[in-house]
Amino acid sequence: MDKLHWALDSLVLREDTFFGYGWLFHEEKTLRHLRLEIGFAASKATSLMDLECDKPRDDVAAAYPGHATAQWPGYMIFGGFPQPADTISGLTLIGSFDDGEPVRVEIPLDRVTPIQVRYPRSAFPGHAWRLLKRGKLRRLYWDYRMFLQYTPKSPADSPDYIPTLLRQQPGPIAMVIDHDLGGGANRYKEQWAAEKIKAGFTVLALSFQVATLTHVLTIQGQELAVLIHGLDSDPNHGPLTPESPTPPPLVGVAAR
Repeated sequence: MDKLHWALDSLVLREDTFFGYGWLFHEEKTLRHLRLEIGFAASKATSLMDLECDKPRDDVAAAYPGHATAQWPGYMIFGGFPQPADTISGLTLIGSFDDGEPVRVEIPLDRVTPIQVRYPRSAFPGHAWRLLKRGKLRRLYWDYRMFLQYTPKSPADSPDYIPTLLRQQPGPIAMVIDHDLGGGANRYKEQWAAEKIKAGFTVLALSFQVATLTHVLTIQGQELAVLIHGLDSDPNHGPLTPESPTPPPLVGVAAR
């Protein structure tokens, strides 16, 4: 299919979830739908994941001028699968065009970037119990191996340190929620944060890192810059407890 063009920009595997994005278009045909087919060696079964399509890609449109279908070729991969990740044997983009012609593109497995998830010691027992109740023994085995290799972060790099850190700041607090994909939203965040810091605010910037599928919190002030990891370690774990000192009030929120 000489007139078919495609690319996979990123594909991240975190536990039993894929996240990725890329683009695909035909010079003369419109894509009707697209799925990710996941093959498993152990059971010889497959799992289908519907993808979000028709995303605008200005870079692709500029690289292929004159093709209307190159203006909206983007697709996004996000979803889980039912079997262990280490049994995946193949990944394929499958779909069809408006005239009914099928499309099938094989994705090399070496394009997948696996992300290891580490759990703090206080969170791992609850995580292990949930896996046992769900019967995911293979997953529990691999997570336990990662747990044994885990080295706790320093207190200043932990979510538990956030209340203490904020209590030490003299001025008001503002917060912005963003991602790390670039573009206008990131530029707006940087400008907004700079103005707040100049006015004496301490700015909390919560962002989602696509490369690791985790959240990161940046705390910045006129004489402060701290990066907090570990926010996704356990869904039941939070930095604020009844024994924690109460931080200053949050006076402004901007979300883009």
